[in-house]
Amino acid sequence: MPTPIVAVTPTEKPDITQTITPTVTQTIAPTTSIIETPQHFIKGDANLDGSITGTDMLIIKKHLVEIEILDKSNLENADANGDGEITTTDLLTLKRYIVGIITEI
Repeated sequence: MPTPIVAVTPTEKPDITQTITPTVTQTIAPTTSIIETPQHFIKGDANLDGSITGTDMLIIKKHLVEIEILDKSNLENADANGDGEITTTDLLTLKRYIVGIITEI
């Protein structure tokens, strides 16, 4: 036989107040240090992954049509022909390198 459900009304309210006192103090001394991550310059490596692939071509294409604008480091590497501008000539240079028409950029 199932147990009947009985409603119970508390006559006293439970004490639910709690005092929290911080007991841990931590002091942090200020420090100044600059860590520079060296950027490796590889002409044509627009995504800075250390190799020249079709992904670099895609990144340059997106930059040219203003879908994704490159930052300074990426811009320097994306300039495959070294003329100071990112143009379709850089794309052509990468393509020629990737398919083996030229062996260095």
